[in-house]
Amino acid sequence: MDVESCTPAKPPCSIQDLSTELVLMVLEYLPFESHFDFACTCRRLAVASRGVLERHQDAYSKYRVASDLDPATVPLLLRSAFGRGDPIPAWHVRSFEIWRDRASWGEWQMYSLTTPLVCGSECGPSRLRVSNEEAGRYLKWFEGQLSEELDEGVVEELLEQVGSGRDGILKALLFAKCERLGDLKFVTRCQEKGSGLASMKLLIAKWLQYGSHETTDNDSGDESDDDNDCGCDSCGENDTHMDSGNDSDSDWESLDSDDTEQPPQSTTTASWPPGFAAIRTLAVGVSSATWMDDPREDPSSLLFAHLLRLPNIHSIFFSHLRTHEWNDLAFDEDEDEYGYDVLPKGSSSIQHIFLHGCDELDSDVRDDLWDAPRSLLTISFRHDGESEFWGATGTANGLALAQKKCLRGIMWYGYAYGCLQGDHCTVLDNEEFDHFKRLPGVTQVSVSMQDVELAMEHADTYEKLRFYDEDERDDEDGEGYVFDDVDDGDKFFVRRLATLFPRSMETLVLWDEPQGTESALLDRAMVKIIQDGRYKNLKAIFLQDVERAREGPRTEGLWFQDAIAAGRAAGVDVHTLTNRGPMRHKLDFVEAPDEYDLRSGIHSGVRSGDWVFDAYAGRRVPLGCGKCGSCENCLAQYDARLWATMRTDQS
Repeated sequence: MDVESCTPAKPPCSIQDLSTELVLMVLEYLPFESHFDFACTCRRLAVASRGVLERHQDAYSKYRVASDLDPATVPLLLRSAFGRGDPIPAWHVRSFEIWRDRASWGEWQMYSLTTPLVCGSECGPSRLRVSNEEAGRYLKWFEGQLSEELDEGVVEELLEQVGSGRDGILKALLFAKCERLGDLKFVTRCQEKGSGLASMKLLIAKWLQYGSHETTDNDSGDESDDDNDCGCDSCGENDTHMDSGNDSDSDWESLDSDDTEQPPQSTTTASWPPGFAAIRTLAVGVSSATWMDDPREDPSSLLFAHLLRLPNIHSIFFSHLRTHEWNDLAFDEDEDEYGYDVLPKGSSSIQHIFLHGCDELDSDVRDDLWDAPRSLLTISFRHDGESEFWGATGTANGLALAQKKCLRGIMWYGYAYGCLQGDHCTVLDNEEFDHFKRLPGVTQVSVSMQDVELAMEHADTYEKLRFYDEDERDDEDGEGYVFDDVDDGDKFFVRRLATLFPRSMETLVLWDEPQGTESALLDRAMVKIIQDGRYKNLKAIFLQDVERAREGPRTEGLWFQDAIAAGRAAGVDVHTLTNRGPMRHKLDFVEAPDEYDLRSGIHSGVRSGDWVFDAYAGRRVPLGCGKCGSCENCLAQYDARLWATMRTDQS
């Protein structure tokens, strides 16, 4: 008999029997998102993993929403992202807030939100300095992503910027590397060489030139980078949700538990740097209500065009877009090596655009901008209180043509009469109304009363409709609308206004002061829109701006009372200055970020829960007095007698 066959088999070694050192070595080879599940396997592994989980909690608390207020943040996260330090902090970065670019070592100090920067010594703290050798390794990684070496002159210039204390290229490289970065907010609008925005534009431009083929991190030539690559399929797909205020291991939630739905990635995503591929929302020129708000108005159209090329960009807010120097998208005077088309048709994944303070869109620029998105759902324009917008008609018409199949809304916020200029109108003239209403999917409609009244003045255009054959009068749904009542001005106005808009309309926002239309006639038209059955999905009509008194409080009667009653009966919310009834529908408008969304700002990302979205201002505002009828604001609209005689069912 074989002696060895009689020897009892050794029991298999359980992972629970391993030493803490070996357990930690196992953790190093696991994807970061698996650390929590690993620790939950049993009490023994939970105890051994406690230190790693505490590092996750600390990194989540400090860097999930990071900012450049602390000068140490960018160097620390860069070293983390490139495996030259603890890799966990960079993995937790999901949002980054950029307040101001540092232009010299004297500015490498903690930014105060209340006290303007006073530059001190040109010698920054040694622990913050990023050497040219270190910056060169980061640039080498980016070259590895391109599989193309950057021009020697470009590299020298970038390293010179780093050596002089500029941090723009360091931020851009960090954003290109952080694989779970989904959101960027820039308070600054600076695009000087060495700034963060200019550096981002440069890296994106280089990628568009040379990065058309797929590469991997292993091609980068930076061996230490492998320490930070988990290689899992789920990296960057889902958001992280974690209770950073609780130190209990049991409250360290699953890293993939966020319910934010992510769209399918672009077919070219694999070839982009991981951070650029992860970015979904981006804002440039966010108001912070601090001294760091940037008043400059640098030409910004080429930057905007480059940002639209990020492969999975979903929403963008852009302040003060200027296109008057956009002479040629294929050429930048400062970067003559571009030589490519920045915005080919269908080249952008953008779905929501919000433009604040846009002054004018050149016709050639409009064609490129509106053709670039593959599926643009909404676009919003908001007045900044100063800049006039020229070419509004061409903008609306071009959007309707280029994005006809997918467009859901074109919103205009804060534009008073005279600061928005179209072709002999505000936005839509007679012909554009008929064109606009044939958009198959528009749900949000924003229209100036000036354009409505202009359309009604062209009765001669509609006179010919009376003589069309029956089949030539049909609209897009095959139902004929015959305006035999053109001679009856009031009846024509009501019927024509009730058929101006797309049948898919859910929300109608009317704005600006009516010039010659009586309130009773407008009331009849609103009742017709509500009761006619043409707009089967109608949820809300906003009339406050049309109703608002411009020359002292109204004394002759309350407006839109019949429309309010009709809306209540039909389940349509009618928003007026006097309607106190509860609103049944919760409406979703695209919102632009502001000072309350900056987690590192003076409000720490906290806004009062009772604020509501103002469909005229394009932002959230305090709830207000509840239409009390006795405060200064209410009495500026109607006198006290009219407030006292409001229908009891309104109270």
